[in-house]
Amino acid sequence: MFKRYTDTDKWDDPWFCDLSPENRSIWQYLCDKCDNAGMYKVNVPLLEFQTKINLNKESFFQAINLGKYRLMNLEKYWLLTGFVKFQFGELGAKSNLHNSVRGLLAEHGLEVIQGITMASSCTKVSTKVKVSTTEEREKPKPDSKFDQLESFNENWELYPAKGRLKRSASLRVWCEIAVSRDIASRLQKSIKNYTEHLKANGWKNPQEFPNFLQSWTDWENHKEENPHKKPEKKPNLDCTACGGTGELEKGKRCWCWK
Repeated sequence: MFKRYTDTDKWDDPWFCDLSPENRSIWQYLCDKCDNAGMYKVNVPLLEFQTKINLNKESFFQAINLGKYRLMNLEKYWLLTGFVKFQFGELGAKSNLHNSVRGLLAEHGLEVIQGITMASSCTKVSTKVKVSTTEEREKPKPDSKFDQLESFNENWELYPAKGRLKRSASLRVWCEIAVSRDIASRLQKSIKNYTEHLKANGWKNPQEFPNFLQSWTDWENHKEENPHKKPEKKPNLDCTACGGTGELEKGKRCWCWK
């Protein structure tokens, strides 16, 4: 049986106070039932039986992640991203408890970066891995000082609202692609170009964000033509009055411009 810390100040936190009684109870349940890596093995029937609450997963995740990314949906597991940092602080090398937590993190393919627990695809790739193919050699190297989560949140808000779906899946794809500030900057440019395209075409059928990320390079250098822009007027080259120049005496423009 685990004995865990709790934050007594949470009752003064506007986010926690604004949760519905049902969502608040489920959040407390997850904090109690997850393992020491902050991973809860999803068992919705058992959760509903033990809490006596019918779970609306979509609205629950939306409420929990309001203003801050607290819970990640990894399909078979749900990850409480701030759990390890809150319960154990910085993991030391001489603590048996901390070493056991490290073992759990490794087992789940997780790592704590800047106090946030995230999937290994969001962490720095080991430099000991041998590169054997051209594709792998050309793959950009991760920047350990680059905050992927902060960058994701910024661009998530920048993306057209109707396409802001599947946040967890979007974050996983983002972490695989945006491994440096340079790539994140290019991604942001693609998002802005895609937004201009949607704006020019009546905001029709925006892609879900994870689908957009799979083809983001298609929009990096895209230039949207303004459909409302009037065509440029030109003189009639066969005009006998101005000889095709478009100019008459005393600098007047010829009637043949169209």
